[in-house]
Amino acid sequence: MKEFLPHEMLTHAQIYKYKYLIIPALSIVLCFFLRDAFTGSQFLSVFSLMLYFYFFYAVRFHRNFSPPNASEVYAPINGKITAISSTEKGTIITIQKPVHAAAEVVTCTATDKINELAENDRVSWKINSSHLKIFYEGEVPFQAALIGMVAWSATAEVFIPSQYEVLVISGQNVEAGGTVLASGCSASND
Repeated sequence: MKEFLPHEMLTHAQIYKYKYLIIPALSIVLCFFLRDAFTGSQFLSVFSLMLYFYFFYAVRFHRNFSPPNASEVYAPINGKITAISSTEKGTIITIQKPVHAAAEVVTCTATDKINELAENDRVSWKINSSHLKIFYEGEVPFQAALIGMVAWSATAEVFIPSQYEVLVISGQNVEAGGTVLASGCSASND
């Protein structure tokens, strides 16, 4: 997988977004040319136009710009917290992203394990979705960095080590890069 600089990630994500829009756009153009030959073409074109706007809405980005704070852990995706469970080494927070939520995927801290859930002394997270696209691999450039997108619904599991204090509750809505899940660790987080 190619590595992208932080300022290139949003551009790459927007290009990927337009790939979703090709089918409805082609269907609208086809219906325009077949409007006399096919009696149901106006209904198909209206459906295609609605599908076009739905794709455009489903793969949108709503960037939250929080001031970076090395002692805070941010939510990786938009959605609702469905479960908070304790383990021996920390806490696992489960976030469910609905279909209509914005599509960005961001880093939780500046030392994340990208899309790899591991119960150790570092914050880690994993997103379960067949529509996940990560544009960045390797060392995380900075905290709350846009590193990918997930269209449609998804489930994220975030492991918070025991040295952090969890600040969210089950049922709470969270915003990617905007909601603080936990706080209380030093900047090194090794």
